Amino acid sequence: MALPPGQKTLNVTLDGSASYDPDGEVVAYLWSGKPQPANVVKPTVQLASGSYTFKLCVKDNLGTSSKSDSVKIKVLKNCPLPVANAGADRTLVLAPGQQTIKVTLDGSASYDPNDSD
Repeated sequence: MALPPGQKTLNVTLDGSASYDPDGEVVAYLWSGKPQPANVVKPTVQLASGSYTFKLCVKDNLGTSSKSDSVKIKVLKNCPLPVANAGADRTLVLAPGQQTIKVTLDGSASYDPNDSD
């Protein structure tokens, strides 16, 4: 993830909704990390540039806890935006009686200067 120019933080939503209990139901989502996420299925945290690790442990209806799983998030500072290039400018002339003309744009010269994802 990258901070757009001029932006100091990003709101990132963590998602524990793929967690499950094969013989019951998940009743609690226990997140840890800094900043501390709320203990809900999909907490949102505000992150500045840096590296973050968040862990999730779930509890089932019988009080049993899962092993924790983690996700690492890296927020890059002030990265340039992607560059769109639709191709060279062209001048088209309709022939007498012609009402339309087919134009194909070529965006293959577009690029991401970050080239990290």
